[in-house]
Amino acid sequence: MIKWNHAGLSDVNSKLTKALNKTTYDTLTDINQSQVVPFHIGTLEGSGQVAEAKIGDTTAGISWNTPYAKKLYFHPEYNFRNGRMGRWADNWIRGSKRKWILRTFKTNAKGLIL
Repeated sequence: MIKWNHAGLSDVNSKLTKALNKTTYDTLTDINQSQVVPFHIGTLEGSGQVAEAKIGDTTAGISWNTPYAKKLYFHPEYNFRNGRMGRWADNWIRGSKRKWILRTFKTNAKGLIL
């Protein structure tokens, strides 16, 4: 018979949620430092915010909150300057930076993930 340590499981869930939220903030910071968000005076880049996960959730999110964020994101054909681009988060979602997110989460989870 297996006897569950519910307090221990709750602690693990709490730590994993904190690791997920920290990783999401780290990702937003990395996106901004990579200078890929279209930039005129910094309003769009500065509008990035994290929707934190609650304990037990498996997702957190990042959004950019300006009236024109969606239009710029979904129109990479626009002529952005200095390496800025539309679909600026795609590299972190499904591109080469995805592995960076996984490594960062593992580091933030501090031994909970092998």
